[in-house]
Amino acid sequence: MTHYTELISPISIRAIDGGIHFKWNLRCGLLLSAFLSALSSFQPTSSRHHDTIPMHSRMLLANKNGGNVLQYEKFRSFVPGMQVPTLSLRGGSSEMGLAVQSQGPIDLLSVVPALMSPDNEIRSQAEARYEELKKDSPDAVSNELLQMVSAAPDEEHRSFAAVLASRACSDMWERMSSPTKDSVRQRLLELLQTEPVPNIARKVANIVASLSIDSRDGSWPELLPAVYALCAVPDPMRREIALHTLSQLTPYLFNTLRQDLAQVKTILTSALSDSDIKIQIAGMQAAVGYLQACDSTKEMRALQPLLPNMLSAIGTALQGDEESARTGLELLIDVVDTDPKFLKFQLAQISSAMQQHVALNAALEPATRELGLEVLLSLCQKAPGMMKKLDGFVPQVVAVCLSLMVQGLPASPECESWLRWGEPAHGAGEGDEGQDEEGDDDDDDA
Repeated sequence: MTHYTELISPISIRAIDGGIHFKWNLRCGLLLSAFLSALSSFQPTSSRHHDTIPMHSRMLLANKNGGNVLQYEKFRSFVPGMQVPTLSLRGGSSEMGLAVQSQGPIDLLSVVPALMSPDNEIRSQAEARYEELKKDSPDAVSNELLQMVSAAPDEEHRSFAAVLASRACSDMWERMSSPTKDSVRQRLLELLQTEPVPNIARKVANIVASLSIDSRDGSWPELLPAVYALCAVPDPMRREIALHTLSQLTPYLFNTLRQDLAQVKTILTSALSDSDIKIQIAGMQAAVGYLQACDSTKEMRALQPLLPNMLSAIGTALQGDEESARTGLELLIDVVDTDPKFLKFQLAQISSAMQQHVALNAALEPATRELGLEVLLSLCQKAPGMMKKLDGFVPQVVAVCLSLMVQGLPASPECESWLRWGEPAHGAGEGDEGQDEEGDDDDDDA
């Protein structure tokens, strides 16, 4: 392996040789640089990298079986009275394309499986037909998609139908008839209350959120009372989904939630005190969603009493559920990005916890430890003056970063040999030119 020793330090060389530590050591070094920059007069852009997930450019799911033969016989019977032909897909055949185009005006049950095909030609034809159906029959498309969500023969197709419905129902809403709108709302509330699969239930919550923006005029008065009621049911999964739904609704129904602040605070307090860590984190997500929708720091103060419980939820998650802990740390960063002053009264506690219990905790995964430093870095970037006033913060965070930079490296790196890099090898250039074994001059020696 080539080492670019003229560009990196002995520590980094050792990190490369060690392999496993290099990325972590280098990242800590970059974080240290960002800390120092944030606390100086120069304000860099945030080092936080958000992985943007683009909208589906093509509506498809990978064929989990990896085969070229898909059978759609099972779609024949799950909607009573709907006649759906058996569709057999083989390789690049255009058989499916012809079948899709030959159906009547409402042939969605054959189109949706074709949208999941790994064959580009078949999928393209299905997409074209799907767009036609959405344009010509919005009522039928919305009803059938929701029927698939609740009654399709397997979880994969139900999940895919929920993804389609989230976008399609919103796009077609203005063209739906009033009875269909009422039917869609009722069925969505029923699915929120009964869907047993968490992944699909979250997708149903996303559909509800996508339609709630069109219900800000009070045309869906049953929505928030139903969500509030679900937050108090005995089933932990249902409570978690209800809190997730509440967080998704906040950007669209904030004015109503603001009027229900006392009830919202009761729900969030109960969630953050729950014995189930996933419900605690879901409650934190809902609380952060509310904070992000607030218009001012003054308005955010209404949830100030919940902050200790939010921090406690992260601490609990760190003891056995790092995925939930990372979610909590990311939510804390979102609070900092919204208004760092919200954390002002717990700043010393947060700083100590992020350094001692997260960043320096060798038992945690690197991604979790890095997020601990990211919380502090976001605070330095958003409120450098506030952080510089925190007693001992600057030397402490520099010491932590330096400690992490050398973690896992040899205690005595060979600095002397590194400093000698580039010098001629011992004996090279001395005396006469080298000779080969037979005593002849070797003009090729360098």
